[in-house]
Amino acid sequence: MIFSVALFVGVVSATLCANDCANVTSHVVCFNGTSCGSGKPGQFDFFAFSQISLIQYCSALTRNYDPTARNASRRCAPHAKLSPILSIHGLWPNYFHGYPQCCSNAQPFSSGPVASPGSFDPEIDAPALFARLLRVWSDPAATDACGQMWNHEYLKHATCMLRPLDPRWFLNVTLALRDFLAPRTMAVERVRVAAQGALIDESLIRGLYPRAVQIVCDPSARPAPQLVELRTCWSVSQLTGEPEQQIDCTPDRFECPKQFFIP
Repeated sequence: MIFSVALFVGVVSATLCANDCANVTSHVVCFNGTSCGSGKPGQFDFFAFSQISLIQYCSALTRNYDPTARNASRRCAPHAKLSPILSIHGLWPNYFHGYPQCCSNAQPFSSGPVASPGSFDPEIDAPALFARLLRVWSDPAATDACGQMWNHEYLKHATCMLRPLDPRWFLNVTLALRDFLAPRTMAVERVRVAAQGALIDESLIRGLYPRAVQIVCDPSARPAPQLVELRTCWSVSQLTGEPEQQIDCTPDRFECPKQFFIP
């Protein structure tokens, strides 16, 4: 019996998640057509922390618009429970006029009954962390653990940070920033509840933060603008490579108008 169990475990392998950076040809995307950064891990100008409305995210997918820029053909589960409280989208290293992506040759996460050698499987390697990720960083359009946002975010963005091959560090840093912002996130939720479906003036949201934020609306929303993401910007600690102080964000191209809805 012992031999049989050992044999069974030996042939069962983990699923290595898809490598979202496999077909990326450029590690640097510049907005003005000129050089904007080196594309080397740890060399960037600031962080953007993006929080997403899962309600609007799922609504946008029905119109083939994906705010996460992953796969617009995906759809949320029909009966998914979508909290109105802003969820995590990602933590992004940015240049002032562009951004780096897929900077390091990292191995994708894995998912399965046993860990894949050399890969990180949050459910097996860090079960408490995995449980928390499912609560505050979940993707209602994901059909399995590999489809969760954090897999894509690690490969595309975390591999450009100071510790590009340390997924546990990246996940914990992102969660720590989410916790730090929790009082302001809940203040946004109170504004949404008080509005009860009415238009919200941008000043009510901007006034909740000490520095300028990006308030991003879904460009596919009809008949009125709907908030889909809220982003804060952060300086980079030269010592730890982590977010340090909130700084002003510049306006996004999909910035909400003066008045908008929060679903």
